[in-house]
Amino acid sequence: MSSNETIESALRAGARILDEHGNPSSRLDAELLLADTLQTDRVDLVRRRAEPLDDEALTAFHERIHRRRHREPVAYILGRKDFWGREFLVSRHVLIPRPETELLVEVALRRLQMLSDHVQQPLALDLGAGSGAIGVTLAAECPWAAVTCSDISIAALRLALDNAERLVPHNPPYFLESDGFDRIGELFNARYETRFHLIVSNPPYVAERDRDTLEPELLEYEPSLALFAGPDGLDMIRILIEQAPDYLKPGGSVMLEIGHDQAEAVKELISLERQWEGFETFKDGGGYERVVHIWKASE
Repeated sequence: MSSNETIESALRAGARILDEHGNPSSRLDAELLLADTLQTDRVDLVRRRAEPLDDEALTAFHERIHRRRHREPVAYILGRKDFWGREFLVSRHVLIPRPETELLVEVALRRLQMLSDHVQQPLALDLGAGSGAIGVTLAAECPWAAVTCSDISIAALRLALDNAERLVPHNPPYFLESDGFDRIGELFNARYETRFHLIVSNPPYVAERDRDTLEPELLEYEPSLALFAGPDGLDMIRILIEQAPDYLKPGGSVMLEIGHDQAEAVKELISLERQWEGFETFKDGGGYERVVHIWKASE
């Protein structure tokens, strides 16, 4: 990349480098990286494609292409990711929010809306909140609800707090460091007078046996603690299914994102826990049962 590069020639050169290193979306990624470097958007790049790039912009773009050619996710390079129409800050301390998780949010929002018909302030918990994409979105879309976000990682909680302060300053979630349910009980009486109406979670669900099949973007950059859950990927899901009833009101619900091939195993786990009254699953755009809704019996 020489100093007489235009926007279009820089994009072509950057995309070629990425393509040579096995990037499946080389042109798109190059456009996203250059648009951010120039603090503009991809549409503007097309309009300005014949303009020359100054040395500073070219150097910055070149550095980002170098990071991406080593398969660092674009979201980490940019430091942000769009989710449910909002821009969330991300870092390597948290998973990058994904489209399939929007299905979990969609189902959870419907449940909170139903609860609002007879509960003045539904209480919701986002367990393992990461960037806060789920919990912050619920708080933003449901100002009548009280949302708690918990995570084992302090770094993740700090990032989620930053997102909450930016995106939902008037109804921010409460944040709590907790390894699974370990400290969730402290909220009762200390903060709330009752247990939760709804627990949502996108838990780690990748099987250790599948580690070598993952793309470098996942395996080398995203936090292992938020990805892997034992030999079959069900360790955290088991904990949720077994322990969540203790933290729910009668009639309360748990909503989980699961792996595309885990539905039958998860249904079997639910059947072993007597406190659950029923469950339903929701399919993602690919036709996979991706979200599980489980509920307790009402008294």
